[in-house]
Amino acid sequence: MKTIHGTAVVLDTRGVLLTGEAGAGKSSLARALVEAVMRDNQFARWVADDRLAPRTGSGGALVVSAPKEILGIAEHGHLGILGVEYVRSARIDLICELTDKQNLERMPDEQFHNLWPQIPLINVPKRSLEVSVPLILNKLMRH
Repeated sequence: MKTIHGTAVVLDTRGVLLTGEAGAGKSSLARALVEAVMRDNQFARWVADDRLAPRTGSGGALVVSAPKEILGIAEHGHLGILGVEYVRSARIDLICELTDKQNLERMPDEQFHNLWPQIPLINVPKRSLEVSVPLILNKLMRH
């Protein structure tokens, strides 16, 4: 099974794919997003942490799932690998690239991923939950 490096969650009805280099904070950001959405009494679940199996869904949509050996588990900082509430797969509606702060544009134009041009892409700062969580949730509300 071909896999890609990233973490995915479902927030309400929207799939979010977090990408970036190892140590960029994808797992921490996913956990913060799930917690923020659940605090608002909305549905939020993990799809996969660290590795995802992509496939093309109906209408050319990107659908991701967890390889079976990591289904239902995610990295939790210094606590290690723990069980999480999850869904088996999700259609991705937004891709978030975790990037160094100095590489972020102040007022970026709308962007789309080069491999999946139908999916909006936003760059968010690495290891900066207080900035990234509101940016992502705001973007989901507007699309």
